[in-house]
Amino acid sequence: MPRIARKDLDGRYFHVMVQGIGKEFVFPDDHPTRHNRKPTSRNHSINYSTRLVYGKNQIRHEIVLKKIISFGVFLIMAVSLFFGCGPENKGHFYSLKEAYDKGLLTQDELKSLAYYYNDGSDDEDFVPKLKVPEILSNDTEKRIKETYLSDKVKKDYPNATISGIRIIEYYGVYNDCIAVFVVDEYRVIDVRIEPECMVGDVLFRDFTFPGLEIWCENPK
Repeated sequence: MPRIARKDLDGRYFHVMVQGIGKEFVFPDDHPTRHNRKPTSRNHSINYSTRLVYGKNQIRHEIVLKKIISFGVFLIMAVSLFFGCGPENKGHFYSLKEAYDKGLLTQDELKSLAYYYNDGSDDEDFVPKLKVPEILSNDTEKRIKETYLSDKVKKDYPNATISGIRIIEYYGVYNDCIAVFVVDEYRVIDVRIEPECMVGDVLFRDFTFPGLEIWCENPK
């Protein structure tokens, strides 16, 4: 016998359709929006023994799906940050003149740097700043190489790795910046040598371009 109509919620149907009066099939096909069509014969109809169209289960499934998607996005972001794929401060290279002009190096620091670069000083009374540390740690070398690889090599050699990057000279740490001479095995570069190069009234002999650079982990 006919039942009292159920209420709708936001236009979604909650009533379970089984069979009509006289055990006639309610829907002629499997599309819920075409239920006003005249039912076809029993042999050509689909048996909707337990049909639930856009009901409470559907709402629950949508909520669960949204939670799964949100968790997936969070997981991707976490993995990206863990493996260093996300945004990071990877450092920056400056030429010696750029570093001095930006105030990353003082003139006294330039003199100490020139002392190590020139293997001594014309001023016998000059005492350079000690190189601390005396050698770079493996972790620091790795960060410097990663910056060099990303900024100077990857654009033309996308398959290059830090195994092809070498730090051939280390000249000390100045104002949290590191003076290094880095080369790679991927690029062929014409090197220019200036017998005398003046930076901030400090003399550097046999200065190469490219060559000595200043690496800062936190660019200013």
